[in-house]
Amino acid sequence: AILSCLPPARKFNTLVSLSKALSPYVNRLAVMRGTPEARLAGKLLDSDDCVRPLLGQRSDAFYCDIQDAWQWNSRYWEQRALDVVENNPQLALKFAEHAVGIERHPHTLTTLAKIEFEVAAFGASAHDGPTRVKSGMEHTDAAILESYSRKRLEIHPFDSAIRGLVKYCKSAHAAGREDDFGALNSWVRNLLRTTQENFGPRQRKALEDIWSSAHL
Repeated sequence: AILSCLPPARKFNTLVSLSKALSPYVNRLAVMRGTPEARLAGKLLDSDDCVRPLLGQRSDAFYCDIQDAWQWNSRYWEQRALDVVENNPQLALKFAEHAVGIERHPHTLTTLAKIEFEVAAFGASAHDGPTRVKSGMEHTDAAILESYSRKRLEIHPFDSAIRGLVKYCKSAHAAGREDDFGALNSWVRNLLRTTQENFGPRQRKALEDIWSSAHL
């Protein structure tokens, strides 16, 4: 709230300075323990809820300025991937892959899958689309398995995958592609069954409604 009241230049410099000042107090152990510094840093690095709303087109400059302090952190690369995906999907893919390389975690795998579905949607008129979709589905399955192994299953991988596939299917239809939509539908149906088994019928119905918008 305080940052949002500052003039643009001071807003940028303050966010950069605050992010750098927090970095000595945050490491992997602090993230695992959920310390106040780690939680605050996580919010400050968030592209959708903090960086882009506050900085707009200067968001990429922000991530570049704090890279030396935060490049060890997988969340940094996740958020940077999400920040650039609309303008540079291939670069976003590299950032998301790097995040998984740093830490193979349900969150990093889900983000990678999300970026892959985005890349597939952008490339729906080319051969890269189906390949990226298959990889996104594989990484979604991996994220869910990782969540099971940690006994912390979340709805996010399910939701992100279905929304990503809807976007891809609409893009593919618009491009006149005739991909194997039957296989996609079968995979999603299995995902929906898993959703009901773990989260209940309301969550399944909500995701089913989203999937129905693909009009397959």
